[in-house]
Amino acid sequence: GPWELACPMRPKVDIIMLTHSRPDMALPALQTIIKLKEETPYRILLVNNGGDKHVESMCRWFRANTRSYVPWAKYRSTRCKVVSPGKNLGFSGGNNYAAKRATAEWLLFINDDAFPQTENWLTQLIATAEKHGAAAVGPISDYVLGLQHMKFGRAWPEVHPAKFLSGFCLLIKRKVFEKL
Repeated sequence: GPWELACPMRPKVDIIMLTHSRPDMALPALQTIIKLKEETPYRILLVNNGGDKHVESMCRWFRANTRSYVPWAKYRSTRCKVVSPGKNLGFSGGNNYAAKRATAEWLLFINDDAFPQTENWLTQLIATAEKHGAAAVGPISDYVLGLQHMKFGRAWPEVHPAKFLSGFCLLIKRKVFEKL
C-alpha cells in the first residue's frame, strides 16, 4: 500500500497501543515514545478500541501529524497506522486485532499510560531477548500491580527469568505470538 511505498525500510518492531477512553494519557505516551532516540526501526499501530469522539479526534490528529508528505506534520518521521475495529474489543481483542495487521518481526504491546524512560529502549529489549534466546521479554517496573515494589521490597537484577510478563509493555516475536 501507500505506507510501504513511502517507507521502504520495513520496521523491526510494530508498537501496538490500544486507546479507548484516555486520549489525555495516550497522546503524551505516544509523544514520549517518539521523543526518545531509538535506533531500531519501528511503526506505531494505534488502535482506536471503540473510543468516544475525543479518542477519535486524537487518533485523527496523531495520524495527520505523522504523515511524511505533510510539511506541517509534527512527527513526520514517525511511521504510524491508526486502526479501528469499530467497537470496543477489550484488551485481548484489541491487541489481537492490531497484531493481525502487523508485519514486523517483533510486536511490542504497550499500555496507553506507559512511558518509556530510556533512549534505545526497544533496541535494549530486543538485545536482551536475543542474548537469552527468549521469545518474549518485558521491562522491569517497581509499580506494575504494585507487586515488585510492595511485596518484595528489594532491588531486582537487571535481567531475571519471570513466571509471567505484564502486558503493560511486552515484546514478543510475531511468529511466536501467531502460533500462540
